[in-house]
Amino acid sequence: MDHTGTTFATAFQEAGEAIVGYTAHELFVIRNVDQDEARFAEIMEAVLWRKYLFKLTIKEETFNGEQHVKPNIVGVEKLDASDVSHHLLKEIDNRLKDVSCSAPEDATSYNPNVGVAGLGAGQGMQTSSHAYGYTTGVGGAGPVCQ
Repeated sequence: MDHTGTTFATAFQEAGEAIVGYTAHELFVIRNVDQDEARFAEIMEAVLWRKYLFKLTIKEETFNGEQHVKPNIVGVEKLDASDVSHHLLKEIDNRLKDVSCSAPEDATSYNPNVGVAGLGAGQGMQTSSHAYGYTTGVGGAGPVCQ
């Protein structure tokens, strides 16, 4: 990573196809044979702002006495925000189930009477279907048993 927090990496064949959704030959035909710049730009813009999990290989090379790091993308996994959120909420629920307190009898209707700005020690906010009064933050760390 450089001072901007950006890393440039190269994606060959399969990795490039996984990111863009087209082969290099198909992109060549769209841009140079069909000369459809609008469609080519649309394809490239569709890739922007998507989240991916990349598997990289990193090689350090020396050229003209200077060392350069060359990252290559060898694996690509598209990240779907809803899938990631679902996974994180499931992890939160699993960890809250491990708390030694039992849930209120009617956990579905439980709604702690706290505001975001007015949280005090020993108070908590409901964050998922199993988050019945678990405290976080300064002054209270642990389950709130009722």
